[in-house]
Amino acid sequence: MQRSLRPTPSTPIKTLLLFALCCVIFGCTSDPERDFRQFAAAAESGDRDGLLDGLSASSRAFLVGMLAAAPDGDRILAPPGLPVPVEVVGVSREGDRARLEVREPGGATFPVLMVREGRRFKVCLFSIQQEWAKKRVGN
Repeated sequence: MQRSLRPTPSTPIKTLLLFALCCVIFGCTSDPERDFRQFAAAAESGDRDGLLDGLSASSRAFLVGMLAAAPDGDRILAPPGLPVPVEVVGVSREGDRARLEVREPGGATFPVLMVREGRRFKVCLFSIQQEWAKKRVGN
């Protein structure tokens, strides 16, 4: 029995399902720049939950623990109108990690390191702290 190579009516549906499955498995929907912009928008608007959701699990746990011990911790975490620089001038990705170079209003750039957790990239405060420490000592 010879099989025809001509597409059947169900071929486009099968192709779309296969593409969707690949996106779920390999995370092709993740975009570190988009995820950082969502994080920055949450910070600017004072959206505490959105800000926390944009942090890696370890960063979120650390920050929540530190702020729980601080008086008025919630107000410190995400005051409305917090100016967050969102001009991303460079993005590099390597597997589940991304490094963004972000320009602040004064013109200086600084690194924002992100890790993919699930289907999104999240800001990793620990990696950022290490990068900023290197910058201070000139390494």
